[in-house]
Formats: sequence, structure tokens, C-alpha cells
Amino acid sequence: MGDDNIVEYLVKIGFTTYEAKTYSALITLESASASQIAVNSHVPRARIYDILASLERKGWIETINTKPIQFSSIRFEEVEKKLSVIEKDFNLTKKTILDELKVKDKEIFKGEDQDIFVTTEDTVGKIKEVLLGVRRQVYFSRFRTEVIFLFFDELKIIKKKGVKIKILLNDKPTKQELYKLKAVGEVKIEVIKSIQGSIFADNNLSMNIFDKESGLYATIIYYRKCINCLKAWLGREWEVTK
Repeated sequence: MGDDNIVEYLVKIGFTTYEAKTYSALITLESASASQIAVNSHVPRARIYDILASLERKGWIETINTKPIQFSSIRFEEVEKKLSVIEKDFNLTKKTILDELKVKDKEIFKGEDQDIFVTTEDTVGKIKEVLLGVRRQVYFSRFRTEVIFLFFDELKIIKKKGVKIKILLNDKPTKQELYKLKAVGEVKIEVIKSIQGSIFADNNLSMNIFDKESGLYATIIYYRKCINCLKAWLGREWEVTK
């Protein structure tokens, strides 16, 4: 069986346990048949071909066209390059996570009070600003389809950044509108007369949006206790909606 330390480190860089055991055993064997690898790695025979195929797709091993077919690890220089790429990706991920942890320092997520916007133009502008500052998740609760499409370009941008988007509509969209919205996030529909909707972003900020014939206006809330209550309430609202 391969070195337990190698298995542990391989798992840490993204290998599954079976992949790590298989690859570790193959390093020790240098080249071997699937049966030999299964015995030395203690990976079930029923799984060994799937695991070997996975490792080959990921570029860690090579097939030797002998009878029976054998497998070997890629050359040292290639392993070194792959590990360098993994290290680079890790550092980038680390930076991204640290940047996200700083999001609370952004002006749109700071404050001791609440702000009020009383014109459609100001409200739409602030919502767009908030959306472009979202890093993890945003939930739209009880909005008309027409209102959601005011921010469709911003939703597409943050979707590409990996932001999780949930949209609860209070009217019924056309098939084409629903198709577009589902391309950016999860969508639920509950037809109900309501002039108030909510936007909940990154567990840090909530906006209450009032949708009247005269236009849109909103309050933006920063109170931590209010945020925690809203998070629980909106979560239940989403779960009970079909």
C-alpha cells in the first residue's frame, strides 16, 4: 500500500480518498496492472478502473499499451508543474476568501442606522450598487417580474462571480421571462398582492422595497438584530413556497 502521509496530502489538494490511495500505490509500484494496483492500494477491484480513468482524465497517470494494460505515474517534471498550478490556484482562492471577509468594510454594508430613498431613480441606483457589492448570496422576496428585470444586467454579472441568487416573484412571468430568470438563479412564484418586497444580501444588509403606482422607494437596514430576524423569516418564507 502507498505511503499514508502521501495519501493524506493528496486528499488535501483535492484527490478523493480512493484516488489518493491509488496514486500513492502507483508511485511505489512505478508501473502496474489494474489488479496489482487494487491489491497494493486496498481500493476495491470493482472501483479500480473508474479511479484509474479519473486519474488519467485529470492528467496524473498514463496508460501503457501492454498485455495486460499497465499504468504509470506521469514524469516528475509534469507532476512538479501540476503541483505549481495547484499552489497558484490555492493562493488565488486564499486571496478571494480574504477579500470577501473584508466586504463588511465596504460603505454599502456599513452604518448604525437606516437610509431611506424616496425616488425611483435613487432606489434603483442604490439597489444596483448593492448588487454589484454582493459576494456570496442575494435573495429577492416578493417582487414583480418587471421590477426584477430592472436589475437583470447586474444579476448576470454577479452570477458569473458565483453569487447564489434566489428570486420569489409575486406575479406570473411569461415563459420567456421565466427562462431568463432561471438562467441566473433559483425562481419561485407565489401570486399575491403586495406592495412591499425585500432584498437580503450576504447576511449583512436588507432593503425593504415599496412598489407603488407612483414608483419605487426603499429603506436600507443595517441593524444586526433586524438582519438576523429577517434572515430567519425570509428563509422560512422561501422554504414554504412551492
